[in-house]
Amino acid sequence: MQDFKMRTFTLIVVDDHPLIVRFVKQLCTYHKNIEFLRGFNNPLDAKEFLNKNKVDIVILDIEMPNMTGLELASFIKPPTYFIFSTSHENFALEGFNLSALDYLLKPYTFNRFEIAVDRAIRMISLEEGLLEGAEPMLVVKSNYNNTKLVLKEIQYLESIDDYVFIYRDNASPVKVRKSLKAMFDELPRDKFVRIHRSYIVPFSRITEYQKSKVCIGEKELPLSASYKDEFLASIANRE
Repeated sequence: MQDFKMRTFTLIVVDDHPLIVRFVKQLCTYHKNIEFLRGFNNPLDAKEFLNKNKVDIVILDIEMPNMTGLELASFIKPPTYFIFSTSHENFALEGFNLSALDYLLKPYTFNRFEIAVDRAIRMISLEEGLLEGAEPMLVVKSNYNNTKLVLKEIQYLESIDDYVFIYRDNASPVKVRKSLKAMFDELPRDKFVRIHRSYIVPFSRITEYQKSKVCIGEKELPLSASYKDEFLASIANRE
């Protein structure tokens, strides 16, 4: 969890199934930092609402009449962020190119919803912290102590057995008992990318990449086939 004061974050859901809209509205009541604003069955109505109102988070279905979620997503720009809600995993790469923060594969639980929404909250909090001159930070539990990490000082993260080692500038690595996937969920997606089942790297530290490796200065890390497409898409999306 990032070290920011929490405010209330506004959310709308866009889905042509009324049951999903009611379901998301109910889930929002369980999250102390989320204010549910509206639910829309018609994406055109949602687009009009977004043009006139400030919204932090949009839960967005992909397959809808009149306008697809992919089409609507192309109109959504920061500081509003969107999370796709879909029944089909094959939309993931295309949605990633549109900068979706996450994908909720229907049917999903409150815990999965909370992970996705909290990712958006972290992203917004980081950006607001930057505007206020604060250093974006991550707080992790290491050896029973809470350790604050400045994001820009992180070189890369490595998973070894049941631990994640966070390598930093001018400091010893921080050892966290957590899966790399769980660690990735706590990092802003516009700043970090997963390149291997054992490695996460900051975009800002990448000095070179080739077919099967990513260089962090003189350090060479493997780029695995299973993460290569997502890595290349994220690089292309930043250019």
